[in-house]
Amino acid sequence: MSYDDATYIEPLSCVIRSLERSNTDIDDSVAVIGDGRMGLLHLQLLKMLGLKQVFVVGILEDRLEIARKLGGVTINATKESPAEVIAKQNAQGLSTVIDTTGVPSAINDGIALLGSGGHMVLFASSPPNSRISLDPNLIHYKEVTVTGSYANGSKMDFVKAIDLIASGKVNVQNLTSHNLPLEKLADGFRLIEERKGLRVIISPHPK
Repeated sequence: MSYDDATYIEPLSCVIRSLERSNTDIDDSVAVIGDGRMGLLHLQLLKMLGLKQVFVVGILEDRLEIARKLGGVTINATKESPAEVIAKQNAQGLSTVIDTTGVPSAINDGIALLGSGGHMVLFASSPPNSRISLDPNLIHYKEVTVTGSYANGSKMDFVKAIDLIASGKVNVQNLTSHNLPLEKLADGFRLIEERKGLRVIISPHPK
């Protein structure tokens, strides 16, 4: 495994924990909110588990193109309503929604996408003092579950992540948009802030 690939071990171990918390089954209908690297790692694991249809909701077309290549059904939230698109294919609502953005409005929208007995996983942290506003009847009548997933669950999640990356079952190479030397560290932060980089790796000793 290359050093670049190894930088994905910890993030992937967190995604493994997230899916464990979601109780996702092969027959479930799932949406991942967020088209960043964590959303795309979720997508790969869900497809690896055998799920035929995984929606990926995002706002950046270049990232959604990667999601399509990875087998996701993409929805550009700046151009179409995720609720309307999903309702056409899943009138009863989704089994699982995983939010990888931490954006309160996205969390609200995600819970509304769930069907009866559905699971909502809050994978990403939100800005300090964030609040969400929910109709409690969405939870009551649909009997949905909202849970958090923070970090990884155990050292075995690391072991699983190492195996998945080393074996090529999870492709991380296409998630790295930039590899910069240490002296361009500031450029790397700027790329992330401007959303021009999917994952930027800083190499102290580039080849």
